[in-house]
Amino acid sequence: MARVDELDRMDGMGLIAMAARGPKNGKDDDLQRRVSELSERIEALESALRQVTEPIASATRLTERYVRFVGSLLGSGSGSGDLVFPGVKDPMDRDILFVLLRIRAGNLSQITRALRDTRGKASRGVVRDRIMKL
Repeated sequence: MARVDELDRMDGMGLIAMAARGPKNGKDDDLQRRVSELSERIEALESALRQVTEPIASATRLTERYVRFVGSLLGSGSGSGDLVFPGVKDPMDRDILFVLLRIRAGNLSQITRALRDTRGKASRGVVRDRIMKL
């Protein structure tokens, strides 16, 4: 039974290397069976991971396209707030979203500064609360 305990402590690559040398006795049959089981489990995990990551990647691509589209509407001046963000009624919330589209990434102070440039006034506390709400 010591052989099976050794197998439990080995990593996957060590098990595969041992299995590649071929069975030498009945205990090595256990090793090959174990490697086969581990291979099946790895394949099942990879399949499950693909099922989770593919929709996320698709949603990410769609979001990136929408942001580029909105950016082009804003750049051309043909996009009104109601057209770009139909569900957002509050003008300050809409301005925050426009700022986020314009600067792409930034911390709260940078967002507040950009919003202040757009609206004339803005406080970090209010911007933080609005971003959390959005």
